[in-house]
Amino acid sequence: MNIGERIKKLRNELGLTQDDLAISVNTTKQTIHKYETGIISNIPASKIKAIADKLNTTPAYLMGWEDKISSYSDDELDQKIIEVFNRLSEEKQKQALDYLAFLASQD
Repeated sequence: MNIGERIKKLRNELGLTQDDLAISVNTTKQTIHKYETGIISNIPASKIKAIADKLNTTPAYLMGWEDKISSYSDDELDQKIIEVFNRLSEEKQKQALDYLAFLASQD
């Protein structure tokens, strides 16, 4: 999997649009599209870092240098999940719990 495929995969898993990601890393939707499709393959290091931060991963994972998606320890991951969960509306919290239960049932 190349960097563009990793970006797209993680972006989709987080439910972000190309525009959402672009805004958060101070670029354009078209640039994100070009990263994901490989039209631009020489992504500036500062953008890789910003994208990795937004996608809750590491630059090394995006670059394909490591297989571990997250750099969080278990406690950090727990805290991050709680932080994101608490930002959701009550209805979206219910949806998130339902989805987690569904995912857990798939194993």
